[in-house]
Amino acid sequence: MGDEESNEHLKIFKCLVDTGADVLRSAVERKLFNNNAITFKQYLHNAKHQFYHQFEKNRSKPCCSGNPHNCYVNGNMDKKIFNKVYNKTATSDTHHCLDRFEVKAGITTDDLDLSDLNFFLYNSNTLSQQETNTLQTIMSIRSSICHPDSSHCYSIDELQNIWLSLEQAVFFFAEPYRYRKLVTMHIKTLRSCKVHEIDSQKIINEMRTESEKILNELQMETQTQTDIITKSVKEETVELKNCIIDENDQTQSNFKKLTGLFIMIIDTSKYIWIE
Repeated sequence: MGDEESNEHLKIFKCLVDTGADVLRSAVERKLFNNNAITFKQYLHNAKHQFYHQFEKNRSKPCCSGNPHNCYVNGNMDKKIFNKVYNKTATSDTHHCLDRFEVKAGITTDDLDLSDLNFFLYNSNTLSQQETNTLQTIMSIRSSICHPDSSHCYSIDELQNIWLSLEQAVFFFAEPYRYRKLVTMHIKTLRSCKVHEIDSQKIINEMRTESEKILNELQMETQTQTDIITKSVKEETVELKNCIIDENDQTQSNFKKLTGLFIMIIDTSKYIWIE
């Protein structure tokens, strides 16, 4: 792969994790915080119960003060994301396991990377189908180009197509209109530049870090599917057990009825024989 392709590849990655992430931060603040009507800290406090259950699974103790542990929340929250936004206030979980966590002081959306932003947006239930598809496009581009070795896989025409898809996806989330104009100018400037040799190595190192995050996300997705299968098996096992119990109870009931009828027949027979 030539220098031109390598240069384009690194610039796409830079646009993705810098400009793309910044646009998604704006989307988080607009959608999840109701245009910053609440702070990120308040949002995390309000959603702590949901995120706790996505972080720690299969706990038998109460999840919060006065509530039994009978909650089931779909999805998994990466422990790195949970630990990024929450602090553990107690090392031992005696009674109220949810209450031992608190929102980290001073946490802001600036502390979130692309992977974190994707999690919060995807789990917010505020996205339209088109927004969900566009977010998936951004994350798919991330998966396809973030590996350093993938710079050897794309022709210049393919990279131009990736640029087009990325720009369209980023512009879609860039609101309001004047902010979109700034994003457009930023991407245009980035595309016209050449990556310096020193910057090139820095970006490659960032790509390696992003690659590790993707592998971790794949493991989390696998764990989610495992949890769903395990829950389904448990539910079916309980259902089968209840069915067996019901059948056994019915069998015993029928046996008792037959036994009573048999005794009545015997007693009647005795009475007839005596007569």
